[in-house]
Amino acid sequence: MITWGRQWLTTAGKLTLVKSVLSSLPIYQASFLLAPKMITKHLTKLIQKFLWQGGKGNQKKKKNHIVSWDIVKRPISEGGLHVRDPRLANLAMGGKILWEIFSNQRHPVSHVLIKKYLHRLLIKNMEEGASNKGTTLWKLCGKGWKFFKD
Repeated sequence: MITWGRQWLTTAGKLTLVKSVLSSLPIYQASFLLAPKMITKHLTKLIQKFLWQGGKGNQKKKKNHIVSWDIVKRPISEGGLHVRDPRLANLAMGGKILWEIFSNQRHPVSHVLIKKYLHRLLIKNMEEGASNKGTTLWKLCGKGWKFFKD
């Protein structure tokens, strides 16, 4: 059985795998559901563990993290490795849905959400407290609201 461990991949190889696969897998699910914090924390731990330790074959030999996770998440231009944070990626999807609602109001999903939750299509009607009520899709939109406030 081949494992994706330390002997098979360099740190650069593991980083490429993390950025292309492990960080992207939850995006589909997170594009329409608000992921619980426990799930996003677990995903983050899995990504960190794979990046620094490797696959299943290296669990006995723990390695210290070379760089803090906050630095790893930063863009390359700021000295980071540009690895997606699962929690922020999930919240950004809520902002994307809101953008679609306001830019493509004729889409059936936009039309339903506008009629149900946004009266008179005023973005100021989008209150943070109101986002706690409704479908899981609307809750995700409510969390993504912070991207529109500023």
